[in-house]
Parts: sequence; C-alpha cells; structure tokens
Amino acid sequence: MQRCCPVLILFSLMTLGLCADAQSSQPSGAPYNTNAPVSTSSVAGDAPVITIDSLCGDVPWSIATPVPASTSAASPNPGNAGPQGKDANCKTVITRAAFEKLAGAVTPGNPPQANLQLAHFYSEQLVLAHRAHQLGLDNDPAFKDFVNYRDLEVLFQAMNKRLQQQAENMPEAEFEKYYAEHPKEFEQVELLRLAVPKRKQQSSEPASPAAEGDPAADEAGMKAEADKLRTQAIAGGDFEKLQDEAYTFANADESPLDPAMGKVTRARVGQLQKLVFDELQPGQVSELISLGDEWLIFKVVSKGIMPRDEAKADILQHRMKEAWDSLRNSAKPKFNDDYFKASANAGGHEMSAAETGPAQNNSTPAPLPTSSVASDVPVITIDGLCDDVPWSIATAVATSTPAGSPNSGNGRPQGKGGDCKTVITRAAFEKLARAVAPANLPQSNLSLASEYSEKLIVADRAHQLGLDTDPHFDEILRFTNLQALYRVMSNYLQQQADNLSPAEFDKYYKEHSKEFEEVELLQLTIPKKKVQSSESAPSAPPRETDTAADEAAMKTEAEKLRNQAVAGGDFAKLEEEAYAVAGDPDSAPDPAVGKVNRDTARQFQKLIFDELHPGQVSELVTYQDFWLVFKVVSKQLMPRDEARKFTGPWMKEAMDLLKNSVKSDFNDAYFSPSPAAQAPKAGQP
Repeated sequence: MQRCCPVLILFSLMTLGLCADAQSSQPSGAPYNTNAPVSTSSVAGDAPVITIDSLCGDVPWSIATPVPASTSAASPNPGNAGPQGKDANCKTVITRAAFEKLAGAVTPGNPPQANLQLAHFYSEQLVLAHRAHQLGLDNDPAFKDFVNYRDLEVLFQAMNKRLQQQAENMPEAEFEKYYAEHPKEFEQVELLRLAVPKRKQQSSEPASPAAEGDPAADEAGMKAEADKLRTQAIAGGDFEKLQDEAYTFANADESPLDPAMGKVTRARVGQLQKLVFDELQPGQVSELISLGDEWLIFKVVSKGIMPRDEAKADILQHRMKEAWDSLRNSAKPKFNDDYFKASANAGGHEMSAAETGPAQNNSTPAPLPTSSVASDVPVITIDGLCDDVPWSIATAVATSTPAGSPNSGNGRPQGKGGDCKTVITRAAFEKLARAVAPANLPQSNLSLASEYSEKLIVADRAHQLGLDTDPHFDEILRFTNLQALYRVMSNYLQQQADNLSPAEFDKYYKEHSKEFEEVELLQLTIPKKKVQSSESAPSAPPRETDTAADEAAMKTEAEKLRNQAVAGGDFAKLEEEAYAVAGDPDSAPDPAVGKVNRDTARQFQKLIFDELHPGQVSELVTYQDFWLVFKVVSKQLMPRDEARKFTGPWMKEAMDLLKNSVKSDFNDAYFSPSPAAQAPKAGQP
C-alpha cells in the first residue's frame, strides 16, 4: 500500500540542468578517483573542445584561455595582444587537456568526451561569471568571505569521502569475522505497527464549551478503541484497514503512516528491541504500548537473518558513522552564552550558504548586531583543535609549555593533545555570518556556529592528511569558486529585478503581458499500467499479465474518463476512479492544480495557454507512465501587485540576454553524440 500521494506531474517536470551546490561538485567515491575512464579521443591535447565566441578576458578560477582579436595598425588598440573586451572577433577556448582535467575531478565516472552536459553547464557558468567579474562583484569583501566558506566546505567533503573510502575497504576476512561474532546485530523482523492516537483531534473551528467534552473521557474512549483494534489484530484483522479505522475514529485529518514497517533490525526499533526480538514470536501481537501521544500495537510477521550482502552494507554504514563520531568528538566546541541568544526561535540560517549566496547581493540588509560582547572576545572556543586550517576564520591559541619541552618557546599550538584550542572572535564570526546568512542576527545564529565548528574540525583532519594538496582538489576548488561567481551574478540580477522602478515595471508589465497570464487548472492523471498487488501469499507465483492488453485497458479507461470530464464530471471523483481501476486507490493525487503561469506549465504551456479556453478539456496527453487530461477553469492576468513580486520573467530575460551575448561551439570530433553517455550519474553536478 502506498500512503504517500504522488506529486502532481505538472510540477515534477524539471528542465535538464546540473546542481550548483558545493557538495555536488565533489567526485563520488574515493577522495580522488584515480581509476576514472580514460579518454580515447584522437583530438590533440592542446586543441579546443569548447569555443565561446565574443567572450573576451580572463575570468577568475576559469580553465579557459582568452584568445585575442587580431587588430590592425589603425585599430584603437594596435599592438595590444590581450583580449579586446566585448568584441565579436575575440573568443575564449577550453582545450581538451583543460577540460579533461576538470572532468576527471568533477565527474570521474564518465569518459570526459562523453560529458557534453558538463561542457554546456560549465560554459553557461563561465559567461555569467565573466559578467560578474566585469562588474567587480568578486571584489566585495563579503564575496571573498563566502568563497572561503565554500572552500572550507570542499575540504570538509574531501574528508567525508576519505572516511567513506576507508569504510568501504573493509577486508573480507574482517567482515566474515564480525558477521559471525555479532549475530544479533543482523537479526531481522518483518513488522507491522498500528498507531492509535490517545486523543481525538479537535475541529479547527471554534467550539462552544459544551462541545469541547471531557478530556479524560475522550482518552478513555480512545483507549477502549485501541483495545478493540488490538483484539481484531489478534484475530487476523488487516492492519491497513485497522489503521484507517483508528484515524477515522480519532477524527484525524492527516494520513496515517503505512503499518507495514518492512524488515527491521534491533537498532531501528531502539528501546522496543527486547519486546520485538526476544518476546514476540511470528504471528503474535503485542499488548498496547504507550508512547507519546499514541498507543502502539506491533505484530511480528516473520524473523530471519540479514543476507550477507545487506549485512556488509550495514557494517560499512556503521563503520562510517563510528569514524565520523570519533572525528567530531576529537575536539569540543563551546559557545559564548553571553553572545548567542538562548531563544529557540532565534534558530540558525534556514538555507545553506551555497543557496543564499554572498551577503552583498541580498536585497534585505543584514541586521545590526546588538551584543555587548567585545569584538576581540571569543564567541566560539574549540578545545583540542590546535592547527591553522586553510580558509578558516579561527585562530589557533598556543598553550604554555614547560621549559625544555620539544615545542617550548615556538609560540605554536602543541599538537592534538587536548590542552590547546582554537578560537573564533565576535568580529570574525560576524564577518562570516553577514556573508553566509545575512538575513539573521549573527548572535542568533547558533546553528551556523555549530555547523562551522564541525566543518572546521573535519577540515583540520583533511588538511593534516594532505587532502588539499592533491591536484584534483585544486580543480574542484576552481570549479566551486566559479560557481560562486555565477551565483553572485544571479543574485545581482535578482536584486535588480526586485528594485525595478514603478515606471520600469509598468513598461515591462504592458510589453510582456503573456508572461503574467494565469490559468486555473484541473489535471487528471491516469496511470498507463495497473499496479501489481503485493497482498498475495509469499509462496504464490506473481500474477502474469499481458502488458499490452493491460495498457490498452488503461488507455480505454483514460478515454472514458476524458469523455466524462468533457461532460462536466467531477475531476476528484474521476481521479479516484482512475487509481481504483489501476489498483492503487490510496495514491490518487488532488486534481486541483490551482493557478499556473507559463513558466510552471513548462512543456504544456502552448496547449494550456494558447489552445484551450475556459471550460475546455484537452485530448489525452501522454507523459512518461501516465495519461494526462487538462481542463482550463479560468484565464486571467496576474494582478499588478502580485505581478510586481513575480520577478521570474524579468530574471529569465536578463539571463537569456547574457547567455545569448556569446556563442558556444562544442567540438563534434571530441564529444560523444550518445545521449546515454551524456546522462549525469547520481551525485554528479
């Protein structure tokens, strides 16, 4: 049974793109993959594989080489060997050698010449980063602080991958020994769980005192209901139906969790492991268990031992966690209570630095700090962290050592002895906070302080191991920093969009009315295939179906439902019927999409906005594993006040102008034309 309704297909459509966050730019696997596929292209190493015409000038952190335009003696720039600024005759090139160095670090799982997607992505980033550099956005101190934060994150990720590599390199003999000596860790129980609320859910509408009832009587009634449901469970009742009955009786609006927990280990059930693993036998049902606001009832379906392959993966995960915990606990951060607010509502930044970007590009100014703590006073102290870490805002504090000791008189921290420390002053932390999380008061941002301290401890170990000296690491840094420059340009454009004058906005609103059209939409989603039932007995063979006949039947059902929609049928009921016929009634999505614009309609915008009129229903539209039927309820222009906040069209136009100001060409002799080879793998940028 699927309890979670699928996201509406219309809003799951995503344009092909690459993730721009710092973590995604890391290789998947070992810290630096030395076994990446080798390019077999015959294109020379110094030959261009990417050429961007009209892009002139150096860009920080770029792997590209600017090619100067040829100038005559009468030219305004005779004898100037450098690029001529914005000139149609100049260009920027990326050679095969430079591209493969980048691809080997960023997407090591692909042969470089198969990675046309990375080439497109990098070229687009380069164009916007170039404009940001022209505007001097990379000269702002806040941007430099932001880049240092991102670079520290790259070092943190390098250590993460090093620990992952170490965990995965467990010798087979060591695994076999552990597997044999710890059998309880690999026991599995297939478990059902019934959750019964202890109280009925009150209506959100105000009730009279007489209607509120007696809380004690209410809880007693729910306890009696839980006892009744347990009796039915013992008698073999269907846990799915019993769970629905429990929530219906409690007047609960939300959907309950699926009672089928699957196969669980002792670690997953925590404090209940004695009951589940040692007391209950297959087929037995537990007593009522009081936990928080619910009564819980468990039923053990079966018991077994985790298969070896699954057990090995579990051990690797455990080893990884142990390594992380050991590293985090090697140093102890302490936070200045006089500085950081204790309020739970003061919580940290909601978006990561990779998402928000540098402070100087946020239209909302950072609040001014009001703490009485002096600027040179530590607000974070990390005991046991003794070394200077690249890109860190922290200062290592030397400890006093007895005369004659090996390190006496050198003024340096005395190693990882636990008697040294690293401090971050108020001034340093606020400089970081205003670059990374400018919307928050720095002294309210304890989560940023905790996050940064953890990154610092991990990055310190990576630096000790020399992970930041690997050439691949430098390539990833350059790639990450170029992304930051791209993002600062995007934020700059967003700021311009937010600050359009009334006259500029009115002009744009009139000249681009189509971009502000809205359609109230209904969407019927009909699966092309029926869902195979999982309720048959384990020993029974799976039901064999004629796939073609199955799909033909669903196509006929889709056409029938469309005809009913044309006749004015209720889309909610039609959607329920579609999923009931498909054998998955609990997964029917809400057909009311609401108001959409051309951007959110994406590939369907021509049909929805230009072809259908209010009251009309579309033909069947095929999309992946579904038939879609749209109905336009109404059309209108977005109200002016709402449109003023809708900066997407202006942003898109500004971005397109920048992207189209140059022309990128990709060397067909080098890049593989295979679409399959160009598809990104999980975790790649």
